[in-house]
Amino acid sequence: MAVIKPFSALKFNFRKAGAPETLCSPPYDIIPDPNVWTSRSPYNILHLEGGERLGIPEPYAKAKQTLADWLAQGILYEDENPCLYLYEATFPSQYGGTLTLTGCTISGNSVSGGLGGGLENNDGTVMLTGCTISGNSAGYGGGLANFDSGTATLTDCTVSGNNAHANLPLDHAGGGLDNGIYSTVNLYGCVITNNSAYGSGGGVCTGSVGYVVDGGFIHCGTSGVSTCVFFSSFIAVSL
Repeated sequence: MAVIKPFSALKFNFRKAGAPETLCSPPYDIIPDPNVWTSRSPYNILHLEGGERLGIPEPYAKAKQTLADWLAQGILYEDENPCLYLYEATFPSQYGGTLTLTGCTISGNSVSGGLGGGLENNDGTVMLTGCTISGNSAGYGGGLANFDSGTATLTDCTVSGNNAHANLPLDHAGGGLDNGIYSTVNLYGCVITNNSAYGSGGGVCTGSVGYVVDGGFIHCGTSGVSTCVFFSSFIAVSL
């Protein structure tokens, strides 16, 4: 039987830290650019928990020091009485939009440490038909990065020779394609081959639901740590 106990949480002191909307952020692993949120306040929660995404050396040691500093400065305080907390947050879409490409080639592009060497979709809708995504590179999603509740549908496309070089073995990578949490990717009659990643998913890495492969071929490619990774996912495959 599960036992649920109240606890004393650490909370922001809004008189010192500022307005709540400047302090919160979406989960750090699904935001394409954490600097959008950290720039809102020196006390935005990402300064504490987003060290890896911010490229901070020794992020866990830095987080420990930041937590100690905020407690000492009174930015954070501990509740006097143990409680059960209801937490809910909503965030407006910053992106959106629809992109439709037919018979196009996206090749030879690169992003240093960022998302989507060939194409990045944030909270929008991307529909590619008969396209080739090849020879691109990025930290995450060498060929295509689909994040922030975005939907990407590829039909009769080829995704090949792309590379994701994020040096975080347990994080997302996706040499050919990286599909983030809460996002959906559908592949119909596609060929995904000869892609590579340092982290997870030489061919495809997905951390969300709605992943569909129909009539295509996935060769995971090469990866310094793993090949194809499908986690927390519902996968329907028809080859």
